[in-house]
Amino acid sequence: MAAKSKVLLVEDTPSLSALYKEYLRDLDIELIHAANGMSALDLINKHHFELMLLDLNLPDISGMQVLRKMVEGNRMIATIIISANNAVEKAVEAMRYGARDYIVKPFSRERISITVKNMLLMVKLEADSKKTGGTGNR
Repeated sequence: MAAKSKVLLVEDTPSLSALYKEYLRDLDIELIHAANGMSALDLINKHHFELMLLDLNLPDISGMQVLRKMVEGNRMIATIIISANNAVEKAVEAMRYGARDYIVKPFSRERISITVKNMLLMVKLEADSKKTGGTGNR
């Protein structure tokens, strides 16, 4: 049996963390929670995550700073930004630092569930491609 994908949820609001966990409970994932940016970075250094759901507005350092520190430490993880800010500039900046998607709060169960499923599939396909030397036809 294959190991469950590890997903890191970085969200400082307890009620939102609980809601997102509920939204994702039917997926075959191991969801680990960090309540702030420094805790997230510590977990990233200790574990291998396939995906991170990252709030931009955190109490200690911003989600954008978390992304920057990951780039600096060469510890990139497929990242979906979660933000109440619908500013295009923030989305573009997040993508520059390696984020792969940007979801604006509030969002539906279906939106987050489908986005996480698709991103995990993409990560798996990328990993499989690296193992086989990327010999797929185009």
